[in-house]
Amino acid sequence: MRTKVLYFKGNFAPYMLLKKGVFIISLSIISVSCAPVVRDYYKPIYSEGVTHSSGCGGSGPSDKISISLSEGVELEVSSSSSAKNERFKNFHFSASIIAPSGTYFQFSSDEILISDNTTNKTWSVKIAELITRAENIPNANSDESAKNDGYFSVIPTSKITGNTFFGYNTLFGKKYFNSGASISIFSSDIEYKLEDYSVQLPSIIINGKKYIFEPIRFLHVRSIGIDPLNC
Repeated sequence: MRTKVLYFKGNFAPYMLLKKGVFIISLSIISVSCAPVVRDYYKPIYSEGVTHSSGCGGSGPSDKISISLSEGVELEVSSSSSAKNERFKNFHFSASIIAPSGTYFQFSSDEILISDNTTNKTWSVKIAELITRAENIPNANSDESAKNDGYFSVIPTSKITGNTFFGYNTLFGKKYFNSGASISIFSSDIEYKLEDYSVQLPSIIINGKKYIFEPIRFLHVRSIGIDPLNC
């Protein structure tokens, strides 16, 4: 039996263009494809809060919550009581406070209270420091040794001024951003893998008026979600 060999003659460009087009289309399909993902996270719950995701492009579980305060000040928090590595049994809580120009805020104390809603155990944890930019602390006692890329470590009860700054141009006009301060707490003194707990923040003073927080609840959730493959 004779084997036939096929030869391409003439202009080879159309074939190459077709091959390139198929590759680009395949790549585009992959880039927007989604896949099921096991989600293991702590869902924040607050009566006047709005939850959202910290994942790529806003995908993933709603593991953060934004709480609007007064005078345009906003608080965003997240927390967890688990770790992928069993050797590091740390409780984690982070919060950022943003405020527009013309406002100031400060915590009334440096202590937060964590309550296990299942066993009623409680832990008191100190806020070690606030991180903010130099322009937000005109009268604060800053630690010069902690200066890094324009950020300062200040005492937790420092008065912080809000700052509105220009970000970038969009099709709908200029986009502005507010800045303020942030805290991040890691503690190995709290029991590992709490399933249902609450965080009580100290009250915050905004332009001389005190705002008292409700306890922010965090519930351990495990579910199946859909995330983009390109994240």
